[in-house]
Parts: sequence; C-alpha cells; structure tokens
Amino acid sequence: MTRPDLRRFFTALVVLGSVLAQVAEAAGEPTRIRIYGAAIEVPDPPGLVPLINKDSHYYRFGARLQAQNRNQLFGYFLPPAEAAVADIDQLPTPSHWGIAYGVGPMLNRTVTVEQFQKEVVPDVQRSVVAAANDPALRRKLGEGTDASVAMLGRELAVDAGKLRMGEITPLGAFDKGERYATFGAATRIRVERGAEVMEAPVITVIGFIVVKERLFCIAVYRMYREEKDIEQARRDADAWAQAIVRANPSGP
Repeated sequence: MTRPDLRRFFTALVVLGSVLAQVAEAAGEPTRIRIYGAAIEVPDPPGLVPLINKDSHYYRFGARLQAQNRNQLFGYFLPPAEAAVADIDQLPTPSHWGIAYGVGPMLNRTVTVEQFQKEVVPDVQRSVVAAANDPALRRKLGEGTDASVAMLGRELAVDAGKLRMGEITPLGAFDKGERYATFGAATRIRVERGAEVMEAPVITVIGFIVVKERLFCIAVYRMYREEKDIEQARRDADAWAQAIVRANPSGP
C-alpha cells in the first residue's frame, strides 16, 4: 500500500468513526415526521437505526422507489454498521432493513380509527391478493426497481447489477390492533451481476398505522434463510407498530 493510499485509508476510518458516533448518539431518538399538519414520532425499529445523511445516494435511492408509487419516504433504517456505511455514501449490504413512508392518496387527508378498521384494512387485504395474482403489476414494479438500482450503481460507480422480481406469495394478515395492522409477503428476487447470479426470497411485513387521524406505513424486510426469519420479521414489525402507537397519543 502506498503512502497516499494509507492517507486515504486512515481518512476513511476517521470519517467512519465520526459517522458511527453520530449514529450512536441518534440511536433511540425518534424520527419526527409531519403528515397533513400533524407531528408524529417514529421510534426506531428493533435493532435498526435511521440513516442520518438524507443526501446520500442510498437514501435518495429509497426515496426514488417510493416516489415511483407516489409515496413519500419518511425514514430509512438499517443495522448500525450498515447505516454508517450508507451515511458515508457507500453501498451497504444489509440482510434486514426497514422504512417508514406515506401513502400518496393519504398524505392530505384524515383517517379515523373507525375508517381504518372498516375501510382501510379490508381494502389492503384485497390489494395484497390482487398484487400477488397480477404478473403485469409485478413486471411494472420490477422494471421500476431495476431502473433505480441501475441509477444507484452509476451514482456510486459500482456494479449494482440487475434486479428482477419474481412471484409474490402472500403470507396473510399477521397482527392487528385498534390502530395498526400488519401483513406479510414473500417475494423472490434475482440479482444478476456479471456472471454472478443470486436468487433469494425476501420476507416483507408491511404495517398500516393510524395515529392522530393520519395514516402511514412501515415495512420490515428480511432476507429469507430459514423459517424463523418469517417469525422474526413478524415480531419486529409488530413491536415497531406498537411502539409508534404508544409514542403518539391521540390529539394534534
């Protein structure tokens, strides 16, 4: 290693240490969002911390994915070490992660608990089944995701590869409270990077939450390796949803 390389190496270590310190300091502090004038606190998901550099390419990648569906990304959460990598504008490789986001049509309206129970939850159940049985929709989602992955690779000057989405298998309704409901699904993904091909299912648990008469979503993702990964994703999403409800009592 040449002397200039050593300087760059130690500089990177200093920057990484600084970011890790900021992540540690921010851990436990809730992410604060606003929906239609209401201030809402979003505690961290179990074992994850928020990205603090919202100008990073990785955070913007997540924001683009949501914007494609007219949604708004409120927070991106990774394991602490992976969050530090993303915050110094490098490409993390997490095995589990989470996001909080606003659903486009719900960003400028109120939703009562009664509406949530009688209208939103049944509609979500129908939509999950419809998405699983609609190959055209899966293809559209895959094309949009692949384009965003390619852009991220160009921005970071790395080979991010090509991403393909396969079948979606609904895992049904998981947990439900007065103000939240979570639903699970398994999606098979295929990543092609040069001659290397990786296929793996990803467990997704999406939670719909209504607090202060505002509706938004959380999602917990976990690479599937064994059966217990499904239960872990389910527990994490349920615990996160409950923590959000506790952190936001009724009122403005």
